[in-house]
Amino acid sequence: MEYKTKSSSGKYGKKPSYWPPKVFALTGIPGAGKSTLAKILSSAGILVIDTDTLAREAAGKDVHLLARLVGAAGSRILLPDGSLDRALLRHLMSQDKKLKRKVEGIIHPIVFHLLDQKLEEAARNGVKIAVIEVPLLFEAGWDSCFDGTICITAPEGECIKRIAKRNGISEKEAAKWLSMQMDQAEKMSRSDYVISNNGTLEELKTKAGALISRLKEMTE
Repeated sequence: MEYKTKSSSGKYGKKPSYWPPKVFALTGIPGAGKSTLAKILSSAGILVIDTDTLAREAAGKDVHLLARLVGAAGSRILLPDGSLDRALLRHLMSQDKKLKRKVEGIIHPIVFHLLDQKLEEAARNGVKIAVIEVPLLFEAGWDSCFDGTICITAPEGECIKRIAKRNGISEKEAAKWLSMQMDQAEKMSRSDYVISNNGTLEELKTKAGALISRLKEMTE
């Protein structure tokens, strides 16, 4: 399958004209608080789409995708019911950078295609602004497709604790997974808006409120 927004060089081009007027990417290292910020944005009436959710949906429905993942990592990544063992696949990827790149190369184009469809539909329904949660925004080469990038940051020690708790793994394994991601400082330097998640939830809400006002001004 070919994807309209992807060039023959493998790089993604500019934002398609049929997307909503303003579409921003939300990124950050694992455990920084992307999902928390996404919920705050959504509660303010902004359409938020999580690409991780799209990936889970695709793996659950697309038998061809599942077959390609098995081809890359082996049948060991399947649960007894034939569904994808996401925890095991994530663990295997954390141990093997080559496998990580291969799996991401399989998943990213399919997820982008699903995102493309959702944003086209959103625009038809009159949506003016959307924020897309994309953990591997720069790594996937999608950053040129958006009107701007929002990066949420947090102390790496806290991120490691959150990853370990969320995924049910040791902090040592969480730290290794984090070490395989793009450095937080680089994500910050390549983003248009940076929100530091180094305090309370109320403090994050206050920072998010200022960002929301700025984003909404762009569509008025």
